[in-house]
Amino acid sequence: MRVVTGTRMQQMDNRAINEHSIPGLILMENAGYQAVRASFELLGQRVAGKTVHLVVGTGNNGGDGLVAARHLKEMGACVRVFLVGDVNRVQGDARVMLQAWTGRGEELRGLTDRVRDADLIVDGLMGTGCHGALRSPMKEAVACINRARVPVLALDIPSGVDADTGSVHGEAIHATMTVTFALPKLGLLLYPGADYTGRIVVAPITMPVDCYRDETFTLIDNAMLRGMLPRRRSNAHKGSHGRIMVIGGSRGLGGSTVLAARAALRSGAGLVTVAVPEPVLAQVATSLAEAMTVGLGADEQGRISPESTGLLLERAEIMDAVAIGPGLGRGEGVAAVVNRFLDECSCPVVVDADALNALSPVRPLSSAVLTPHPGEAARLLHSSVSDIERDRVAASCDLAKRFAAVAVLKGARTLIATPKGEVFLEPTVNPLLATGGTGDVLTGVVAAWLGQGLDRLHSAVTGVHLHATASLLMQEWLGHAGLLAGELADCLPAARRRVEEDDKASDWLWDSAPYHVVSGLGTGQNG
Repeated sequence: MRVVTGTRMQQMDNRAINEHSIPGLILMENAGYQAVRASFELLGQRVAGKTVHLVVGTGNNGGDGLVAARHLKEMGACVRVFLVGDVNRVQGDARVMLQAWTGRGEELRGLTDRVRDADLIVDGLMGTGCHGALRSPMKEAVACINRARVPVLALDIPSGVDADTGSVHGEAIHATMTVTFALPKLGLLLYPGADYTGRIVVAPITMPVDCYRDETFTLIDNAMLRGMLPRRRSNAHKGSHGRIMVIGGSRGLGGSTVLAARAALRSGAGLVTVAVPEPVLAQVATSLAEAMTVGLGADEQGRISPESTGLLLERAEIMDAVAIGPGLGRGEGVAAVVNRFLDECSCPVVVDADALNALSPVRPLSSAVLTPHPGEAARLLHSSVSDIERDRVAASCDLAKRFAAVAVLKGARTLIATPKGEVFLEPTVNPLLATGGTGDVLTGVVAAWLGQGLDRLHSAVTGVHLHATASLLMQEWLGHAGLLAGELADCLPAARRRVEEDDKASDWLWDSAPYHVVSGLGTGQNG
C-alpha cells in the first residue's frame, strides 16, 4: 500500500480535479460519507438517537465534517456542529457544504465545554493542514475535545499532528479512531503522531490510481513479500541457498555473532561461517554447532586485529553475502579492518553495529545494506538522536544517499531507504523487541536473503518484515516482555510460513471491513 505526505495528498487532490475532471465537491462528499461509515464502529450500527458533535474548522477538513453532519442527521442522530474560526473564512467547496448545512435550518455553534455531552465527537478541525504548534483558537479547541473523555473520530489525521513527519508540537487530538482518505498519511505511522491516531481506517474516495502510482513511500505487508520470496525446489541442496559469513565478536561480545548466524540459518541460508577473534572462538563453536567457524588474530583486548583482513577477504571470495559488525568492539585496529574489508570485498555486505561506528565518513558502499539504530545513524550523520527521531524519513534518505547504500533505520516503524529516495515503512511496532540481540538477529536475516539471491532492497524489505512478523508470533505467546533474541531467531521459519499463507491485510492495523480498506494499489502487490 502506498503512503503519502499531507503535502503530496493536496497535490493529488488537485490532479484528480484538474486532470481527471473529478469535482472537488465529489471528493469531499465521498470523504464525509466514509467518515459516517467509519463512525458506525464507535456508535454502533444503530445511529438514530445518538448524539454526535462535529467540531470543524474553516478549511476542507471542516467541509468533510459538514458532509458527515448532514448524513448523520438524515440517519436520525442528534447532531450539533461547532465551528472554530471566522465563518467568513470558509470558502470554496467547504462553503458549499456549509450552506448545505445551514440552508436546512441547522445552526452553527461556538465551541464550549458542552461538546463533551455526546456519544461521539468528530474532529474536523485541520486535517493535513497542521505544521508546527497550534495557535488560538485551534489550540483551545483541541484541549476542549481532549477534556471531553468521549470517543473521538479524527478525519484524515488528528488535528495537531504533522501529516508529513508525525511531529506534535504541544497539543494534539487523542483520537479513538482515525479515518484517513484515499491513502494513509505518513504522519499517522511515524512517532509521536502514531500515539494519537487510535485505530486507523483507510477509506476510498474515488481518487484515480494514476494520481498516486508514482508515490515514493510504501507500506510493507505480507502480499508484497509473497512476490519476493523465492521458492525452494524439491531437489535443493545446501550449496544452492547461499553461503553466508558473519564477521564480528570480541572478548565479552561473542554472543552477537551467534545470534546473527543463528538467524541466517533460520532464514534458510545453506551454509553459514562465523569469523571471530580466537579468544571467543570456543564460545561461538559450542553455542552453534550448525555453523562453521574461522579463528582470527586478536589484539590484547580480544578484538579483531588488522592482520586478519587478508584472511577475511580470501574467505569472502567464496561467499554469497557477508554480515560485518555484531560484537566487534571499537578501536583503531577494528576500524582499519572494517574499512579495508569494505573497500576490497566484492560480495554484498550487511554493515551493522560496531562496523557502522568504524566507517570512514561519506564513502560509497554500493553493495551494502546499512542497519543502524538511531544512535548509530546520529554518529554517521554527525547529528543527534533527537534530530534523527524528529524526522526519521529525512535521516534514512540522507544515509542512503550519502553512502550510496540501502539504509535500514531501526526503531518503532523501521524505515528502509534507497539512494533514489524510495522509502519503505514496516508498520509493526512491538515492545517485545526492546531487548538486547534482536538487532543482531535482523542482521543475520538480511544477510541470509542477500545470500539467497535477492537484491539489496528486497533483502532489506524481506528481512525487516519477517523479523517483525516473528516478533508478533512471539508476542502471542509471551505478551509484551521477556523475549530472548535467540527465540526470535528460532521463530523465523514460522514467520515465513505465516507470510506465505496469510492473504489478508494486517488486521491489527487496518480495519478488515471491505469498504474501509484500499487494496491492490499501484504495482498490483497491495501497494
